Amino acid sequence: GLSDCYTSAAAEFITAHGGRVEPGRNVTGLLVTGGVCEGVTMAGSETIRAQTVLSAAPWNKFTSLLPCDVLRNETFFTKILSLRPAPIISINLWFDRPVTDLEFAGLRGTTIQWLFNKSRILDEPAREYQATGGRNSESRLSYISLVLSGAHEHIGRPKEELLAMAMGELQGLLPAARQAKLVHSLIVKERFATFSPCVGVEDLRPPAATPVRGLYLAGDWTATGLPATIEGAVKSGYTAARELLQTT
Repeated sequence: GLSDCYTSAAAEFITAHGGRVEPGRNVTGLLVTGGVCEGVTMAGSETIRAQTVLSAAPWNKFTSLLPCDVLRNETFFTKILSLRPAPIISINLWFDRPVTDLEFAGLRGTTIQWLFNKSRILDEPAREYQATGGRNSESRLSYISLVLSGAHEHIGRPKEELLAMAMGELQGLLPAARQAKLVHSLIVKERFATFSPCVGVEDLRPPAATPVRGLYLAGDWTATGLPATIEGAVKSGYTAARELLQTT
């Protein structure tokens, strides 16, 4: 998955160069005194002092880490509060047989926008599932992931309703899905998946270097010139690293 492509490799690189990766710890605030970032506070009231802090937190989490006076008095940070979220819904379906040979498809004329045939993309091995009769039967399940981006109108719908809608549309598009048995389903609602690319949003996205000395930003929501994508997140990391090296 994406963790294997990005986070695991990044953690190994950091560790190999003398750094530490501590994903189980929570940062609760940024230490800012006289316009200078001096470190972070952690859950449990621990303090970590640092000359440089690079935050890759989402925009809706980052602003809560700033001291109230810094957030209130510095326009650079206040503008971030005007970013609005765009939700994404993922509807994951496991069938007892293949329903399509396609690996990926963009859909038209349906509520669901994207289809990912995860069984083919990931080449998943056989999995066990609980059959109706109560026995564990081993079968190669067909795993289909359906995605609805910008799901403002649908994020409040019950999961049962979303599942029924997805099944109806899938069966209308793929004849094989009408004969397949749905073995398992998982619906994931990401209410803050991305920022909404509305008119004027570019003026709200901050650059990597901030007015607080020693504090830098990275993330797909910063001023990358790209939408909220993995490519944008990667670009922000390079930009932040370059800014950091130039001023330290």
